[in-house]
Parts: sequence; C-alpha cells; structure tokens
Amino acid sequence: MKKLIAAAMAAALLAPAGPALALVEDTDVQTMDFRFNNPGARANAMGGAFIGVADDATAAYTNPAGLTILTRPEMSAEFKYANNTNRVYDTATDYTDYNDETTGASFLSAVFPRENATVAIYRQQFISTDLSFRFGGASNKVDLNGSIYGIGMGIKASDMASLGFSVGFATLDYFFEARKGDINAPLSTGGQGFIHQVNGEDSSEYYSASLLLSPVESFSLGMVFRYGPEFDTRMNLTEASNINIATTDITTYQLYNLDNRMKVPDVYGVGISWRPLSSLTIAADYNKIKYSQLSRDLVVLPAHASASPDQFRIDDADEYHAGLEYVLDLGGFPLALRAGYYFRPDHRFYYTGNDPAIRNMYHPGEDEDIYSGGFGMVLGEKVQLDAAAMTGDFTEEYTVSMVYRY
Repeated sequence: MKKLIAAAMAAALLAPAGPALALVEDTDVQTMDFRFNNPGARANAMGGAFIGVADDATAAYTNPAGLTILTRPEMSAEFKYANNTNRVYDTATDYTDYNDETTGASFLSAVFPRENATVAIYRQQFISTDLSFRFGGASNKVDLNGSIYGIGMGIKASDMASLGFSVGFATLDYFFEARKGDINAPLSTGGQGFIHQVNGEDSSEYYSASLLLSPVESFSLGMVFRYGPEFDTRMNLTEASNINIATTDITTYQLYNLDNRMKVPDVYGVGISWRPLSSLTIAADYNKIKYSQLSRDLVVLPAHASASPDQFRIDDADEYHAGLEYVLDLGGFPLALRAGYYFRPDHRFYYTGNDPAIRNMYHPGEDEDIYSGGFGMVLGEKVQLDAAAMTGDFTEEYTVSMVYRY
C-alpha cells in the first residue's frame, strides 16, 4: 500500500504539462486576487505559517501528511470577513483604490483517523472576488468564485515520516463585464463603445502531494505541492467600429468570441516548526507561486493589436510566512496567544512595451507586509475556538474557526 501511494505521488509530481494555456488580456486579469493562505484562524494568526505544523483538521489542505498526527475524529469550519483593496492605475502615477468585500465559510473539513492512515474530506475557497470599478471611462464588474472539493489522506511511513496527498475537483463561477458607451446608438450620437463579457462556469481536476518529517520530537519539516486547476470559459467582445462620426450615422459592429482559459497557479511550499518549549511553537513557511503560468500563450485584445503577448508579464511570487504560538495554562484552562508576519510580493500583470495607454492599464503593483495576531481556547475536551486578524496596506481579514472532536 505504501509503495502504491508513493508511486501515485511521484506520478502526480512528474506528470507532463497540459495543453497550451490562453487567458484573454483584459481589465479582469488585473483583479484576479488569488489567496493561497493556509486555512484556519490558528494558521492565519501565525502569519499563515503552518506547513510544518499541520496538526489539526486544516492539514487536509495545508499538508495532508500532517493528518497522521490526529488521533480522534474531528470536524472544522472557518468563517472569514475580508475587505481587500484592489488598486487600479489610471496613469503612470495616478490610481484609484476599490474595496473588494466578502464574507462567508471559506473552509470546511472532516477527519477520520485510522491506525496508520487518516482520511479527510474538505472544501477550500481559493478565490472570492466581487468588485466594481471604472477604468478609462468604462464600467467594470468582476465576480469570481472558486472552490476546491477534495479527499485527503495521510500515511504513516515510519516514526519520523508521513506521506500525504489529496485528489478532487475545483469549480469556478466566472463573470466579467466591461462596458463603455451605448453601442446601440448611432456613432454620431455617442454610440461608439464596447461590451466585453465572460459569463460561465467550469470544473477541473485538483491534486496535491506532501511530506512531513519529524527527525526529533521538537522539530518538523513539511513540504507540499498543489496543482492549480484549469478552467475554460469564453470571452465575448462587441465593439462599435471606428467610423468617421462627422459623415455618417451608421453603426457597425465587430464581434469576437475568444477562448478564455484560466490556469490557477501551482504552489510549491516548504515549512518548519520548532518547539523549544512545550508551550512555545515557532513556525516559518516559504511558498513559490507560479503566477507566470497565467501569461502562457496570452491572447491580446483586438484593441491592443499593436502589442505582442510577450510584452505582458506577471512574475512568480516568493511568499514568506512566520509566526509563533505561546500557550498559557490558566489553572487548567489553556489559552493560546499567537502572532505572525506575511510578506506578499507584487503579482500583477504589467506591460513592457512602448504604448503609453497600455502601459497605464498594466502597471506594476506594490509588495505588501501583512501582520497578524489572534488567540485560541479549548472548551472542555471537544471544542476548540480560534480567532485571527490580518492587516496590511491592501489586506483586512478577520477569521473565526472551530474544531469539534468526537
């Protein structure tokens, strides 16, 4: 059984790349704010550093190998309020900030331990964007909701090592509309304009593979690979032709239907956990997020035909997380205090060509320093409650989670 699991994980990691990816370049790609935070208020309070800890039900997504630490069945739920800022540049130096506010259950899981293997089922939300903004005189609306539904398993390979994997599927509801002018009116009365729209949904396979090593009792090392699913939709463009409005009232249209394939970036993560004292845990994670996969075989808008796809770039991101947890024993009532830090680098599309109008539209963003804190308590033997807050220049998140053991 262990050999079979190891072979399956190796095959997943070495699987050949899929077909060419083709995302259509438009203002919606400037607002795709994937959040790869590890779920749970406990992890969020520790700056998201949890790959090397992975000792609760959130390990089903964070690091399935850590599921082997659990000895009792348990269920967990995370509820999050997020008010994240999206910065849209009007010129090289002028910008407008728009708030993207979402609330809801962002993670659910149930864990079932066995002697040498632990199974979990879970749902993880990887993107939730509901944003309206104006750019270049056009009204824009973006509504993206994506979730992963998976089954994870941790296998105890030895006293010092565990293997983990998860398989499942992901879903995406994708709505985007950019609208300018009234294309139904004659051009001489202001009819010149456009409507760009994506309105569709799709599902795709998802998998991850992980490892947790504990060479000594106080130290652990975790590694994880998460495959980002791919979603196919269609972008429909309706544009009024550029006719001399002084000589004609005739409105003609250019109609385009473009394939729009979105590849959620793959994630490679490594984390460590050190317990110098029984009451103190120090953790740190590093994530490599392959945002550059979004720009593979990019399809350029017909209006930007002067630009070539290789002039649009989005860089991979190196994320750093660090945090600590200190548990106070208040007369048999344990209270955990947590704090953390999260470095989130810029990961926006930007344009490297010479067209100033396109350069203003695709402008590099800013790195972000995010600070977090929170606490947790155990009520009796079955219930654990945790709360966390994260804040940065563009991030405001509040998370509450509960674990129920039975």
